[in-house]
Amino acid sequence: MAQRSIRRLLLIVPVALLALLVTTAAIAWLAFDPNAAKDRIESAVEHQTGRRLTLAGNLRLTFLPSPALTAEDVALANLQGGSRPIMVSAHRVTAELAWLPLLQRRVVITRLILEKPDLLIERDAAGTPNWQLAQVLPTTGHPASLEPKAPASERQEVVIQGLRLVDGTVTWHGARDVSLAIARADLAETGPDAPISLAAAATYQATPFEISGRLGSLARLRDSAATDKWPVKLSARTEQASFELEGSLTEPHRLKGYDITIRAGAADLALLRPLVPVALPDLRDLRVSAHLEDASPLPQISELLVHAGASDLTPVLPGVTLTALNIAAPGPEQPIRASAAGHYGGSKLLLDFSGGAPAAWLQGGPDEKFPVDLSAELVGATLKLHGALAHPRTLSGLQASLSAAIPDLAAFAPLARRPLPALHDISLATTVTDREDLLHGIGLADLHLSLPQTDFSGTASLDFGDRPVLAGNFSGKRVDIDALRTAWPAAPPPANPIPAKPGPSPAPGPYVIPDTPFALGAIRRADADLRFDLGEILWRGVAYRAVAGHLTLNDGHLVLDPAAATLPAGPATGRLEIDAGKTPAQVALVLHSPGLAVKPLLTELQLPDDFSGVLQVDADLHGAGDSPHQVAATADGYLGLSMVNGVVDGKLVSQLFGGLLRSVRLPFENPGTGRSELRCFAVRLDADHGIAAVRAFYLSVSRLRVAGSGSVDLGRETLSLRLRPFVEVAGTGLVVPIRVGGTFRKPTSSINPAGTPDAIAAEAEILAKEGSNLTPITSAIAAAGEKILGEADTGNCGPALDAARNGQPGPDPAPLKPEKKQGAEDFLKRLFK
Repeated sequence: MAQRSIRRLLLIVPVALLALLVTTAAIAWLAFDPNAAKDRIESAVEHQTGRRLTLAGNLRLTFLPSPALTAEDVALANLQGGSRPIMVSAHRVTAELAWLPLLQRRVVITRLILEKPDLLIERDAAGTPNWQLAQVLPTTGHPASLEPKAPASERQEVVIQGLRLVDGTVTWHGARDVSLAIARADLAETGPDAPISLAAAATYQATPFEISGRLGSLARLRDSAATDKWPVKLSARTEQASFELEGSLTEPHRLKGYDITIRAGAADLALLRPLVPVALPDLRDLRVSAHLEDASPLPQISELLVHAGASDLTPVLPGVTLTALNIAAPGPEQPIRASAAGHYGGSKLLLDFSGGAPAAWLQGGPDEKFPVDLSAELVGATLKLHGALAHPRTLSGLQASLSAAIPDLAAFAPLARRPLPALHDISLATTVTDREDLLHGIGLADLHLSLPQTDFSGTASLDFGDRPVLAGNFSGKRVDIDALRTAWPAAPPPANPIPAKPGPSPAPGPYVIPDTPFALGAIRRADADLRFDLGEILWRGVAYRAVAGHLTLNDGHLVLDPAAATLPAGPATGRLEIDAGKTPAQVALVLHSPGLAVKPLLTELQLPDDFSGVLQVDADLHGAGDSPHQVAATADGYLGLSMVNGVVDGKLVSQLFGGLLRSVRLPFENPGTGRSELRCFAVRLDADHGIAAVRAFYLSVSRLRVAGSGSVDLGRETLSLRLRPFVEVAGTGLVVPIRVGGTFRKPTSSINPAGTPDAIAAEAEILAKEGSNLTPITSAIAAAGEKILGEADTGNCGPALDAARNGQPGPDPAPLKPEKKQGAEDFLKRLFK
């Protein structure tokens, strides 16, 4: 009996204790309202983390199967100075608690579940991470609102062993914000010093991916003074790519002291373009692996291998396909090798590169060279670069030979994405050096460039910086500009031209002298010092020999001085100055040429160019302005133009004088497309603030001789000229003065009665009114007699030529040929009909 009673008691006692515990828990659950403890919970979290916790919604406490506290509308403050006040907020937070630690006044959260969280990860200006939660509040002296509600003896330690995010967002705030949509993420550790396991499914830029792995403990992560290794093993996968990282960090809170191996692969790199902020080439079968160790100033890379299979690079390099790409850097002390093979159009593409050891670049001393050896072949063109960097860490001391051979430059047009000239058999050889270092500039010594149209040799350098500086000294035997222009491609017609709508022609600009602004931006942004000496330049069929000059550009001040060339008629010199550093720009031109070929100039101006002869130029002009019209409107100085014994297109003579003479009914026979002998031409203009006085003007061409004087307003483009065309009437020479006014675009003309004999003027006026026969006017001419002859043109070009040449020598015109006799009556019929 006693034994049976003892057994019964041993069974009843545990059941009674369990019933008592359940009853007590039920009574506590019914009696305890967790909302009443909000302040204590907020204060405890704030004391533990140093961040304010806000519990805006209801709290709910459950005990089975384990204690759990659920809160709604929860927010934890960000660190001071963060980009936003809240580090993390959640629609619902559930803290699952362990039973036994509660009896020891410890709070161990076995799992913290955040539903619909919005988490921000960032560093402040000092580099402190906001995920580093530490007790930063002082024990005294802080505001009462932040004072812990319980005395220090009653404060409880809070430990979080696991974290789950459900249906939330995680944002990394930095130079470029990165946001992840988290479907599910779990972080957990089984003990205070146990590693963290990680598993997540998320989406970035509409690309779903999964992450899994193991990390070191949270305790080690929080211990910034520890030096032992914090292990890392992570893997990430998308449908088309994978990434693995394995190794350790000695300063994980600062992402320092890393020693890791990276392996990555992608079936098609183009599929990852939405995930990265840079343009990615379309590389297929891509595999990358490398070992990285933390070093200063750059990481130490070893065991680097990069491989890509057959790929189409058209999106970044039009027409280029890749057969294989391989890059290898076995170790810091071993050389880098890279090779590529493929096709461009129907031609093969080959690339081979070998460089020095990475250690020479990253850790080497000042005397450790980094050799560079590059060879390439594309579209039949070859390029070779061989040399070394003497000081690789400072990118200085480059000394390399560069050579290139290009059979056809136009073949590279698809790769350049623009038309290229059809230049063939190009050969280049030079020595490439740096200017202080490669970041400051490069230099080309022993430069030789040759092709059928030209050849150059010399030196050149380009200094980088806010104001690039180009310097060079070039010489060459021949430059065929005509052949170069022929090789240059014409602008292609539009692919889908839109038919022009019928309507009035666009109105011409307000000025004949263009008011289009000069392109001064380039000379304001760069400096230059260039010297050139060319044996011959062929332009528009004319050879200019011994062309030499010195061009300097400094702070927007361009000077070409001296400038010299030997023309067919003799040596020419000049000087050009443009000071774009002033407002408005200052422009000055000095040119002394004994014989400038006119035909090329007329061709460039799109005027009738059936012309032979040379134009003697003597000019010294300067003005201010940002367009040709502005400079002309302020011009000072002189301009002299002269020519003798030339042949001119009849169209040009008709274009310049035909309409003018016919408008005052002088007999002018249109020479049409024939050629006229130009016996002499001379003009001298003296400019003063844009007003050009015509000091001398004379033209003697077949069937026409004209002298003149007056002035031209270059700013307003108005004319005030007095021309004196010469005609022969009945064997007698007659000068009929013409007054020319109006504008450059719309000149006006009329007979000037003040310049004719009174009798002719009066009789002409009566005859014009009455329309009577011409007998009286014939008598008037006979009566005028010697007076008319005295004013007739003698055909002497000398005075005008002397004025235009400014005292310089020049050839004499041919003797004047007798003109065809014209009857007076026939002349007057033309004059007054």
